[in-house]
Amino acid sequence: DREELYALDWEAEVKQLGVVAAMTFELINTAGLLEDDPNLETVTLDGEEVRDVFDAFSESDLITKAIGIALDVFITEDSEFSAIITVPEDLVWETEFQAMGEVVGQIVDTGITVGDLQSGDFMVILTGLAALDFEVLYDSKIISYALVNILSGQAGFEGLDMIIVTDDVNWFDTDTETGELRNILTALNQMADIAAEIGDFEELSLNLVFELDQEALDELLASKVLAATVGALLIDQLGSELTIPHTAKETVIVDSNPREVVT
Repeated sequence: DREELYALDWEAEVKQLGVVAAMTFELINTAGLLEDDPNLETVTLDGEEVRDVFDAFSESDLITKAIGIALDVFITEDSEFSAIITVPEDLVWETEFQAMGEVVGQIVDTGITVGDLQSGDFMVILTGLAALDFEVLYDSKIISYALVNILSGQAGFEGLDMIIVTDDVNWFDTDTETGELRNILTALNQMADIAAEIGDFEELSLNLVFELDQEALDELLASKVLAATVGALLIDQLGSELTIPHTAKETVIVDSNPREVVT
């Protein structure tokens, strides 16, 4: 509000905005975006420069307040956006910008290009991001909440009906328990390389499980969501071909309804 703007240290803000502008210019200049007719599909950025820009953003109270206000407007006026994005009340924007900078920096470090991301080819994107430390996503609260909204089905994304979210899932870490989201991200670190090697999205679901070593399998099964999803896939895809004994099944509760899965 107006009182918060008056309370800003404007001399410091003007200096910091200059730092932000200089770092942003350096980033886009290094990437070749200032050249005549640059090829945006093949542009690559420098991960460390990306992190520096986000860090510079985090040190400006004006920028963090402006982003907060803009997000509030989008969430209020766009129902699709609000279904994905949640801004927790305890969010500290300085920390959030730094976390997002690390996420974007690591994505850039993988060497994936804009063209790869725009291709819409799941396997191309997965192969490009296979080297990403997926757990870094957890450090950003906005990204974490967005992932939960997507995985839980709240965001309404098509094609995710196969994901089984049991009613007893706790998404975030507590003092006594590792949260489901961190378990999923940890498992993804183990699974990404193998998924990229399989190379066929049509065969990805169960082939991926069969290719996992014991350590990766243990991390997959540590996730209630991934374990239930694979267990349901085994019944759906193999149940008509194999007789699965009752001792290899368990009943989980999904949206207050019982669902059989392979344990």
